[in-house]
Amino acid sequence: MKMKLKSMHLAESSAVPKKWVLMASAALLSLSAHAQNAIQSVTGSLQSGTEVIRIQTSEPLTSVPAGFTVQSPARIALDFPGVINAVGKSLVEMNQGNLRSANVVQAGDRTRVVINLKKAASYKASIDGNTVMLVLDSAEAGKPKPKRLKPSPRLEAQAPPPSKTSISDVVPKTQDAWWLTLPAIR
Repeated sequence: MKMKLKSMHLAESSAVPKKWVLMASAALLSLSAHAQNAIQSVTGSLQSGTEVIRIQTSEPLTSVPAGFTVQSPARIALDFPGVINAVGKSLVEMNQGNLRSANVVQAGDRTRVVINLKKAASYKASIDGNTVMLVLDSAEAGKPKPKRLKPSPRLEAQAPPPSKTSISDVVPKTQDAWWLTLPAIR
């Protein structure tokens, strides 16, 4: 009987750590089930002369992230609450059109994406599935475009109209002396 008590006691004592392990596992499982959304990539491209920035997330966002623009230095900043940086780096080089680069910086439970521009620009943001799309309106968009001048007509040498004279009119009819009519080459 004493042996049974010891084995029960061991079973009870080993059950306590199991409870903690089970509780910790349940907590981790609930965290992984409620995994944070993550920014996976930031890319920029030109589409029909318009700069488009795509910020890919692991899960769709419920609303367009709040943002603001800075005129000097030219920047657009967007805040993603409850989103982490999974890009793997904090600087994404773009270097095309008006786009220079993007900084993806995580602080606490939010991530800020700062788009560095060559010239100040406003933007329109939208969500398409797991992608936040920014379409830039350049500062020059409101200005009238300069008129293109029509190219002047080309001055081309005009060939004279075809002659009605045939070669037989120029070359003598005698076949043995026609070459004598050619100018001499000296």
